[in-house]
Amino acid sequence: GIAYNVTGTATLLAAANAADMSAAVNLIASDDASVAEAVTITAFTNSGTNTYGISDAIAGFIDANADNQAANNAAVEAATGTVTATGNATVAQAEVVSALTKAVVYSVSDTSANIEGASAAALNEAVDVASTGVSTVAQANAVMAATNSGTTTVANVNDTAANVLNLTTGSNDVVTNVNVLDSVNATTANA
Repeated sequence: GIAYNVTGTATLLAAANAADMSAAVNLIASDDASVAEAVTITAFTNSGTNTYGISDAIAGFIDANADNQAANNAAVEAATGTVTATGNATVAQAEVVSALTKAVVYSVSDTSANIEGASAAALNEAVDVASTGVSTVAQANAVMAATNSGTTTVANVNDTAANVLNLTTGSNDVVTNVNVLDSVNATTANA
């Protein structure tokens, strides 16, 4: 037979005749694939390598069906280029992509309660982390302890004056609103 490689957009590769793609040596996507396209490309039985990156909405990385999730994970792990999840992941979604060996570019936005329960990896591997709703100082400090590469934003902190004095922010941390829930005396205010 004739040895050949196939280069084309990820959409065209995924939609191509399976027998033709499987008879090829190498499959090379000229642009980023969606997760579904990457699953299809990796299912071909070509004799060489598959070259692709992935860019898809975070929801495209997640599937409630265990077999489908395993196929998604395998396609992400096999990606040779950058893998980017667009939009904001919930903590549950961030847990899935952060557990992969392949680095995935993603951001997280969820409630303070959900973020407080997140694994360190889910937050630390993210670009931006946003805690929505109302947080205590302890919850806000836990979120802002993440070592994510972008900005960490806490929407609202509601706590006592004594606790608010213990709010710890770093250079990439933003607290949008702080509400003191008790009276402040001069000693506390000047502490």
